[in-house]
Amino acid sequence: MRGTSTLHSALRRLLAVAIAAASLGIIASPASAHEPSNHLKARKHVKERAMSQRGKPYRYAQESPRRGFDCSGLTYWTFKNHADPDIARSSRDQWQMRKRDGYKRVWHRSNLKIGDLVFFDTGSGPVGHVGIYIGRKRFVHSSSSRNGVRTDSMRDTYYWTRYVGAVRVPSLQAS
Repeated sequence: MRGTSTLHSALRRLLAVAIAAASLGIIASPASAHEPSNHLKARKHVKERAMSQRGKPYRYAQESPRRGFDCSGLTYWTFKNHADPDIARSSRDQWQMRKRDGYKRVWHRSNLKIGDLVFFDTGSGPVGHVGIYIGRKRFVHSSSSRNGVRTDSMRDTYYWTRYVGAVRVPSLQAS
């Protein structure tokens, strides 16, 4: 009898420790073990938010679904109040964010992840155009007065030869 009582007592203590550890987040519960992490949810949200604007017109110096977007206006609208409240407004300033603490510069196209800001040299300085990488070698951007917000391939000769690099914002990085 004494052995059974000791075993039950040990099991109760073990169960109490496991419950406490799970409530503190030290160990994952079976349900949470299959949930996507916050940065993966944020990436998906950024992609969906930017893609929802496809077909909207290009408008210089605009950042509004109602009026339209220029390239950095689209990225600004997509990230502001959601993935990065401190995002800069212009493509040049967004490119400079790579120097901020917590932001990451991505050099190689093979290392791009959904939600990365992708930059291109269009002849007006080190960067003149920005878009958002959406996976499968594609990005969404507000391209010109003829095309507006659309998706394009990173492999397109025009973009391939003008790619400068990318910036990953802190909320889209794994912790």
